[in-house]
Amino acid sequence: MPGGFSANATEVEQEGLRLPPVKLYKRGVLDQEILSIILSNIRIADQRIGDIKAQAAALAIGEKRLAALVDRYGADTVEQAIGELKARAAQQMRAKIAAIPDAATTRARHSWTPMAWSMSRCASRCASTSAAKR
Repeated sequence: MPGGFSANATEVEQEGLRLPPVKLYKRGVLDQEILSIILSNIRIADQRIGDIKAQAAALAIGEKRLAALVDRYGADTVEQAIGELKARAAQQMRAKIAAIPDAATTRARHSWTPMAWSMSRCASRCASTSAAKR
């Protein structure tokens, strides 16, 4: 199934391979045993190895760029900037959540759409038919 997601899974074990936290790279070197375990449990493994290596490369670049920022501005300034980014993201998320209408208002506003009206008619017909059969 594309994406590897099973809508019929009822337990986490049915979702696929579960590994405890392990280091795929040790001292910058790819651990072939861990990689072998992962690749033997996924479809089209030859394509996924590229994804894994791309993620590792992106992390290495991120590490170098963070180190460059610390060298240029100092650890305190970088930590303050990260804190500010987190605070602003939290504030923006709270604002977006606050803009979501509450369920009671939404239900009242949308309760008599054509689909809801049709469903309510069907439900009342089904209930009266069911009662007549008893």
